[in-house]
Amino acid sequence: MRKHNKHNPFNMKKLSIFLAALAVGMAAYAQNAQELAFVTKNNVNMRATPSTQGKIVGKAKEGMVFYAEAANNGWRQVKSPTGEKAYISATMLDNLRPEEIKVYKATDILKTQQEVDDAMTAGYTVTKQGKNWEQEETWVFIGDKTGKSNKVKATYTTKYANTTGLARANETNYVGTVNGWYILLTGTIDYNGKVEKCETPIVVYPAFSANSGVFVDGNYFPDMSDTSNWGD
Repeated sequence: MRKHNKHNPFNMKKLSIFLAALAVGMAAYAQNAQELAFVTKNNVNMRATPSTQGKIVGKAKEGMVFYAEAANNGWRQVKSPTGEKAYISATMLDNLRPEEIKVYKATDILKTQQEVDDAMTAGYTVTKQGKNWEQEETWVFIGDKTGKSNKVKATYTTKYANTTGLARANETNYVGTVNGWYILLTGTIDYNGKVEKCETPIVVYPAFSANSGVFVDGNYFPDMSDTSNWGD
């Protein structure tokens, strides 16, 4: 009769496999417990605790998307792709339906390098104005629209001018990756082509609203190739 040995390497191997499978299962369960939800109103309070007395830690704009837990006493905990958490009233969120999730992809906001080189595309632009000045901020995201490569390059351009005649422009280039419905920009490219890691990754994703545009670190930039976003 074979003597049982509790330290038998074969048994330990099986235990390791079981624990690894359990970990994967728990991770999958945790992911399934979260929904992808979008904000249905503008300037929605984001709170540190699930209460109207909770400290306001931010404002969510219409069309912003989060991972969201199930509602609990009228509140849902939301989480950004980089892990920041807050609470939003459940009445201000709606889940993306399965058929919407299938087509909601960050590749939709990408331009090809050829489109950019040929000036065939507009970027995502917001214009800020003061009494005597104006600043235009534009993002362009370059990558493979087919999704075969997840590598992304991004260019952020600012153009400033005031009534005294002062004008200046600045350009910053980034690298990152497509991760399903969002882009994570993780590095900047210096003048020598060297990539330096960002202190904090920048999250970019398409706005889930009637207006086409993107959110970059929570700031909305309309798509200027969409004529409905043009001013009078």
